[in-house]
Amino acid sequence: MDNKIEMRDIFLLLAVIFAVMLSACSVQEQTGNSGADDEETGTDDSSMEEDEGNTIIVVDDSGTEVECNSDADCGQEVIGEPYCFQGNILTPRNIPKCVYPGTINSYCRMESKDRTTLCGSGEFCRDGECLVTAQQPCNDTDGGKDYDTQGKVTDGLLEVFNDQCKDEDVLLERYCSNGEFGRGLTEEHECRYRCSGGRCADRDED
Repeated sequence: MDNKIEMRDIFLLLAVIFAVMLSACSVQEQTGNSGADDEETGTDDSSMEEDEGNTIIVVDDSGTEVECNSDADCGQEVIGEPYCFQGNILTPRNIPKCVYPGTINSYCRMESKDRTTLCGSGEFCRDGECLVTAQQPCNDTDGGKDYDTQGKVTDGLLEVFNDQCKDEDVLLERYCSNGEFGRGLTEEHECRYRCSGGRCADRDED
């Protein structure tokens, strides 16, 4: 009787051990499948990165084409015509920029970065160029300091000056600096008789 009881206990113990082993194998198999599923669905942490703005960007590791990998993929710089602004040269420029390069979130945009060229001392800006004042043509219709003829000066800055009377005796005579170049200058000339009509008149003139 005692021997039968002992054999039954041994069989029960073996059954329990076998059941535990089967359960452990099942759990291990499920865990392995779960890891494979994670790998297939691409949920691995290595497929994601975080940019400076704390925005999650999914890196494209599957070979999918992205819009740009660098600024060079976004085209060429566009340079506009220079023009004068506040006495200096301003050249419009649009620079291509790749945002989030090498990711599926990447895109191209153009950034405006105008270039300013300062005109130096003795220069002025005209038609998008820095020109030296002393080297620009100046025109005087009466040929210089001609007090008996009313003249008009157009200087290198395109400013216009007319000979005119300051009062009945004094003439404001306009002329070009350096003879033919530069700016228009003014000399106060006292007429021998009187000033009239932007010139020195003779005694007998009405």
